[in-house]
Amino acid sequence: MYNDVVNYVKTCEECQRRSRIRQEEPLHPTWSIIVWGKVGIDIIYIPWIIEEELDFIIFARDDLSE
Repeated sequence: MYNDVVNYVKTCEECQRRSRIRQEEPLHPTWSIIVWGKVGIDIIYIPWIIEEELDFIIFARDDLSE
């Protein structure tokens, strides 16, 4: 029965999110040799109180020319 519980917890997504044990993966840097060769874009939703305002902020950056 113990092994069944261990296997269930290993496969349960909610259990994995709540776990204090975190699997760490080392960073893998990437390189760009030309401008606009690699672009990062982040879109962030911001709920405003005023309805006429925009709901998103978009950040874009070029990895070579930052």
